[in-house]
Amino acid sequence: MKRLLTGCLVLLLLSLSLATRAETQPPATASEATAPRPGIAKVYPRLAKLKEEKTALETQLDQRADLRSLNQALENLKTWGKDWAQRENRLGTMGEWPLETLQQTRAGLLTHKDKSDQLLNEIYTRLETIDAWRNDWQEKKDFWQQWRKALPAESPLAPPEVFSQARQTIEQALARLEKQVPPLLNLQQEITDLQVSLSNQIGEIEQVLASRKNQLLEKNQPPFFSSEFYRQFQPGMFTGFENSLSRLDFFHDRFWRHRGGLVVLHLLLTVLIFGLLRSRSKRCEDRSGLHFTMRHPLATGLFLSTIALAPLYSHAPPGLLLGISALAVFSAVPLMVELFHQPLQQWVIRLLAYTYLLSRLVESLVLPAPLHALYLAGLCLAGILLLRWVAARSLRTRKEEQRRFRILLIGGMILLGMAFIAQAGGYGILAEHLLQSGLKTVFACLLASLALHLLHTGLLALANLPGFKKQQFFRRHGQELLTRAWQLVPIIVYTHVALYLMVTWRMFDSIGEAWHAIVSAGFTFGDRTISVQMLLIALAALYVTILLSRLLRKLLEEEVFPRRQMDRGVRDSINKLLHYAILALGVLMALSLAGIDLKNFAVLAGALGIGIGFGLQNIVNNFVSGLILLFERPIKVGDMIVLDGEWGTVGKIGLRSTTVETFDESEVIVPNSILVSEKVTNWTLSSEQSRIVVPVGVAYGSDLEKVLRILYEAANQHPQVLDTPPPSAIFTAFGNSSLDFELRVWTSSVSNRLIIKNDLLLYIDRRFREENVEIPFPQRDLHLRSIEDALLDKWPARSGAVTPTNAS
Repeated sequence: MKRLLTGCLVLLLLSLSLATRAETQPPATASEATAPRPGIAKVYPRLAKLKEEKTALETQLDQRADLRSLNQALENLKTWGKDWAQRENRLGTMGEWPLETLQQTRAGLLTHKDKSDQLLNEIYTRLETIDAWRNDWQEKKDFWQQWRKALPAESPLAPPEVFSQARQTIEQALARLEKQVPPLLNLQQEITDLQVSLSNQIGEIEQVLASRKNQLLEKNQPPFFSSEFYRQFQPGMFTGFENSLSRLDFFHDRFWRHRGGLVVLHLLLTVLIFGLLRSRSKRCEDRSGLHFTMRHPLATGLFLSTIALAPLYSHAPPGLLLGISALAVFSAVPLMVELFHQPLQQWVIRLLAYTYLLSRLVESLVLPAPLHALYLAGLCLAGILLLRWVAARSLRTRKEEQRRFRILLIGGMILLGMAFIAQAGGYGILAEHLLQSGLKTVFACLLASLALHLLHTGLLALANLPGFKKQQFFRRHGQELLTRAWQLVPIIVYTHVALYLMVTWRMFDSIGEAWHAIVSAGFTFGDRTISVQMLLIALAALYVTILLSRLLRKLLEEEVFPRRQMDRGVRDSINKLLHYAILALGVLMALSLAGIDLKNFAVLAGALGIGIGFGLQNIVNNFVSGLILLFERPIKVGDMIVLDGEWGTVGKIGLRSTTVETFDESEVIVPNSILVSEKVTNWTLSSEQSRIVVPVGVAYGSDLEKVLRILYEAANQHPQVLDTPPPSAIFTAFGNSSLDFELRVWTSSVSNRLIIKNDLLLYIDRRFREENVEIPFPQRDLHLRSIEDALLDKWPARSGAVTPTNAS
């Protein structure tokens, strides 16, 4: 036994030592682990395949060798950079540029930087692809070299020229790949240098913008009550003003050479809109009922064409931009005035519009500092006096609209007063910011109101087009579609105005930056961050899903189902299933777009299962019963049923309950499980045809043939009684006090049962009276077993009958 244990211990120690040696032994080298090379029979097929791969590579390289698109894009960026440098020289020192010029220039630089990023990404992708191909062909080269070494040196079956051809093919492919790299690297270097220049320029503009933000609350000018302010009036102060006139650059050669067609398009679009409105106004007989756009066709055409093409003028010279602004203001004033009915309000709108245009002109001219300060102060004082006069005139009316108007006037006077105080105290930048931002805010709100009015008018005109009116679907639901489309328009307009005002009041430097800051905000939910952008996209997806569901159901109900002549229950089932399927898909899509992983709902599903097991059996039972009703359709919408002795019509079948409308115009909510598990009488399941039974009793001794004839006559004379199945009159039984008959007739609609039965009974009663057929009433015999003595004593005196001898 000891020897056995000793042997086992020795074997265990040996196995452990071998295992330790195997673990500490270094892994096999790559050459040792290399798989055996193919046999000599595969040399020529491999060579043919290698040549085919080289041909395919050359084809792909020829397609990628064309760098004209990249060079053209780079040349456009360089040209824009040269134009930018010339424009910078014309505008002078960047610190003196108007705020809008700085913001527009920054937006243009960011756009071109994005374009350069796209070019760099494309070049990087090409270089990465070439590098992957080069590694692949290098592996092929190593493979053929090792294969040649693995074969015998004097093998007659492997001639050296085969491997020489393979080596030449691979080297040619590698050389072709190497040839593609230098041009791409040169382009990459040029674009990188251009990006550095763009980044520096963007940084300079951002520094100027940041410094202007910081200077809002800093004193940058001497105050009016100091002598230093009046020392600025010197003969040489107009030198800069003369230079500012040249900066407007109305006739910039490059713009008119490359974008001159934009002005022609502007004119053509204006003439087109003017012609359409003019011809439509001539066809209108009632001239007083014309819309204000038809009363001002030229102003409408100029305004709409200017607003539509304004983004394309972003790189226009400052003078042309000023002219476009003037054109927009002059064309918008007649239209904005039409939105207000009070003369005072119309006068204020004109005043604000022309003041806004004047401020744009002064901002572009860059007046000398003291003159600019006096201009701002005088403008503030004049505005306060004029608004005070308008407010006093508006006190004569007590309308609610005038009250709101006076509140706005008071707010404007307060803003102008703050700007005047800031300017008088030497805070010129703050005063200009308050005045310019206030004017832009008012003008932006007015333009938003005008845009909403014009868009609403355009939607109404679109809905009244003959092409839409011919469609039955649009005739029935056009108003609903118009209402739902209009719900989104104010949201879009007001959102854009809000973003513009954020930029105007210098909360952000551009609309894109403001939008990015808003949509990037969010909160952390678990290990995920949910942003506003995700929520907006999810809400939009859910809203579009609901609209799509409604639109599809309307189209099916109006266009498809009537042509197919489907049953109402089938149509309702298809509509509901389609609605629930699209809604479920929309909810899942919205959750996915919101960044919520659907795997997280596994815990919720488990909790829901436990809840169903404990307390949600009835809800699940009704839900499953609702699905059964929709698929099996034992009860359909519109069916007439009898439930617990109550007659009613099925109005709506939901997934949890069914609504039954009774004949008393009341609605009974019935759980779906009751309709599936309990007995329900459905009078219209397969057919609305039903039988009416009219019971009739006549006196004993009546002429039975005459009774049957009258019953048949009553059935035949009624127009709603069917001939097939034919009516029947049957003698059913000898009753206690009558001979019993039944008149059985059929009708095509179960809803007319009571009316038909009433008509038949009235007719039978009238004919029985005419034919002297008696309808008996029940007769009863009274048997007295005991009578009190007092009643017996009075009985002979009252009736004269013989007194019974025994009345016990």
